Amino acid sequence: MTLTLDRKTDDIGTGNKIDDVPEETVMKGLERAGGDRFQWTPASVSGPGRLFATSYHIKVAVLGDAAKSKRFWLSSGNWASSNQAPFDDDEHPLDSLTWSDVKTYDRDWHAVVESETLATTFRNHLEQDFKDCEEVAGQEAAAPELPDLIVPEDYFLEAPRTVRNYRAFPPLILDKQITVQPVLTPDNYPDVVVPLIKSARKSVLFINQSFDIKDDEDQIPPHYRALLDALLDRQQNIEDVRIIFRSGFGKERDIFRRAVEFGFDKNKIRFYGTCHTKGIVVDGKKVLLGSQNWTGAGTMPNRDASLLISDEEAARYFTDIFEFDWKNVATDRVPAEHGSSRAVRVRASDQEAAVPAGFRVVPWGAWNGT
Repeated sequence: MTLTLDRKTDDIGTGNKIDDVPEETVMKGLERAGGDRFQWTPASVSGPGRLFATSYHIKVAVLGDAAKSKRFWLSSGNWASSNQAPFDDDEHPLDSLTWSDVKTYDRDWHAVVESETLATTFRNHLEQDFKDCEEVAGQEAAAPELPDLIVPEDYFLEAPRTVRNYRAFPPLILDKQITVQPVLTPDNYPDVVVPLIKSARKSVLFINQSFDIKDDEDQIPPHYRALLDALLDRQQNIEDVRIIFRSGFGKERDIFRRAVEFGFDKNKIRFYGTCHTKGIVVDGKKVLLGSQNWTGAGTMPNRDASLLISDEEAARYFTDIFEFDWKNVATDRVPAEHGSSRAVRVRASDQEAAVPAGFRVVPWGAWNGT
């Protein structure tokens, strides 16, 4: 097993992460168990000579020996308790799951692919990343001890809604040859996705954890501006272009405002708190799924991976999931604006200061979506 890992401040100990253990403990356990069969290196995301701007955000695992890899997993989901719900068909049949069972777990889209050509492509990328990151590991800047934030409880409020008709979607198995294109950052994401969106003649269904639009449009990088412009153009010129993004910590109002000021139709934008998907379905014929957040860094200088799948059956499957989320989970009802008297406060992560009534502690990484 070879692993390149983006080290992040641990966000564990509460909610569905209450039984999690620190990342350092996990790595030491793998080293003991694997011996010389396991090697890992931190991703190069800090220091002046870093290889990736802010994050090694890719979620890919390739299976098989070096001579012949045939299968791989690619996803928007981190290997974390909040992303990988602990349900299986034996103990929790899909048709028995309720919204209460899953509401604290993230929505993610996954693919497991059998293709020697694609598996080899991704294996080559991952092995090169490992080699490059290992070579500069000694140059990495020490990761700073990030503070915790003390956040007012009303930042967590969303407009009340009830999911009455919860539906779990069983995996779709396609036993046929289909056309699949790997889409990577920093390599080719804008080069593939801008034409993909522009090609839409009937619909674009867009769902992403992030939908970042700066107040100062001069701060939007050209490659990301091209993506936003393509999506806006389609929304203004074809029948159905809808957008779902992730809500969190009272930022929804600003995201909505910036999107509308940019030109997007507020009636075609919704959000919800556990949306971690990064997907686009075009004309019910093509679907893009993977890990690229729609931010300046996420769509170019970070390491991420997606698949562009040209198959109507696959596109229909993810369309059904999008439609369910749009109708049953997502909302356009933005919570009330927060007063300045209850501002977010910073607390050192090793500080044991009392948390005032009406507030809760949030790790820095969770607040910033990392």
